[in-house]
Formats: sequence, structure tokens, C-alpha cells
Amino acid sequence: MATRYTHTFTWDAPPAAVHAMVTDPAYQEQRAQAGNPISAEASVTGGADGTTISVYRLMAIDPPGFLKNFVGDKIGIQETQTWTSPTEATLLVEILKQPGDVRGTIRLAESGASTVVTVEASIAVKVPLVGGKVESYVASIVDRLLAKDEELGKTWLAGGGR
Repeated sequence: MATRYTHTFTWDAPPAAVHAMVTDPAYQEQRAQAGNPISAEASVTGGADGTTISVYRLMAIDPPGFLKNFVGDKIGIQETQTWTSPTEATLLVEILKQPGDVRGTIRLAESGASTVVTVEASIAVKVPLVGGKVESYVASIVDRLLAKDEELGKTWLAGGGR
């Protein structure tokens, strides 16, 4: 059974400026490096169907004891965002070599001069008996990465990102 996940934050810029930021390759490269990964890479490609953002991070982790045997002390996280409009993207986060993923949407909504960013997703880990615990752990990793995204975005939009 999958775990529902929602994360919301606000950036002090209109949606057009936020979309321009998130589709900027330089921003995505900085984003990939956030959180001190062992290695990371990012790419942004445009096409007829919109913009695709790919971010890979190899992260050192210190998982709870029940997970150490499954995942070890590092995980590869492959994130793909597909922006089909300036205010909506699909999201896929795969934890490489592990039986699970995060699938959902990212939405940008105007709120005065700001943009409310909402990530809604389903976290699914297909491991009998401990899947729910693993999903909670994955949610905590996603929370940490989104908090870093929020701070990086605030700095970028304030003019200090480049």
C-alpha cells in the first residue's frame, strides 16, 4: 500500500519567474549539488511536450537499523520532472536498485505576488512487512530535499542564485 505525501511552500515571485528558475539548467545544477551528494548531475531538455528536468544524486545516508541490510549507506536518487505547462509538472523519483518510487505532481499557484508550490505524491515501497516504515523514511528524505529546494529557490529568486 502506498503512502500519500503532500509538501507545500511559498516563493516570493510570480509563477512565470518560478517556472523560468526551475527550468534554468544552472538552477538545476545547483539543486543537484544541494545536500552534499557524493555525486550529482542535472539536465534540462525542451521539446514539443514541454520541459524535462533530470536530476541524479548519489547520497550518503544513515538509515535506521532495519533498513541498513536493504539499502546500505548510500542511495542513488533519480528525479524526473516533466513540465507540461508553466504551472504543472509530473514528478517521478526513483530510488535506484530499490523496489519503490515516488510519483506525483508539482503545481505552481499564484498567491498575490508570490507562488505557492505544492507537491502531491504517492510513495510506494514494495517490501513485505516493512514497506510502510520504508515509505516513512523515504518521505523524510523527500522532505529534506524539498526544504533545500525551498531555500535555494529563495536565494536564487532574491538575485543571489547565479
